[in-house]
Amino acid sequence: MKTVAIFCGANTGLNPQFVEDTKVLVEELVKNNWRIVYGGGNIGLMGVVADEVLRLGGEIIGVIPENLVVHEVAHRGVEEMHIVKNMLDRKGLIAQLSDAYIALPGGIGTLDEIYEFWVAQKLGERFKPFGILDTHQFYTPFKQLSEQMIAEGFLKASDYERLNFVEEPLKLVSLLENALQ
Repeated sequence: MKTVAIFCGANTGLNPQFVEDTKVLVEELVKNNWRIVYGGGNIGLMGVVADEVLRLGGEIIGVIPENLVVHEVAHRGVEEMHIVKNMLDRKGLIAQLSDAYIALPGGIGTLDEIYEFWVAQKLGERFKPFGILDTHQFYTPFKQLSEQMIAEGFLKASDYERLNFVEEPLKLVSLLENALQ
């Protein structure tokens, strides 16, 4: 069974399409026998991911720092929950458990995960397919910043191309399926 890490927000965002696309994505992943590893939370898009996987009878693994367990944001329905010391350990374990990565809309935590895993790929440490679900053009400013970095000589176009921005959940799952064949 393939395992995909999903990075996403601890909030659902203001656009209801973020939740809808998350549900469609999770349904397609479960239908295609993907196990999902995620940040372990019960709130925001993280909670939507876990709730949908559980509702559909899929497999899910949570990885959550102990300080977030104390604040009672760990999803109680996720049976395989790894409690780690901190965010750095969380990202390390998620990397070990995953065959591919997906980023959904999110805040600074999601951006941190995108950048960390992107840099690791550039350095040859964690080369795995990486898809970014660009619901409602959420990541347009991120793409514009990356293009500015390329234009100014701070980023190679080939490194930018390691990220796959996809606007439709079904196409994103297809992209990952093809990348791992």
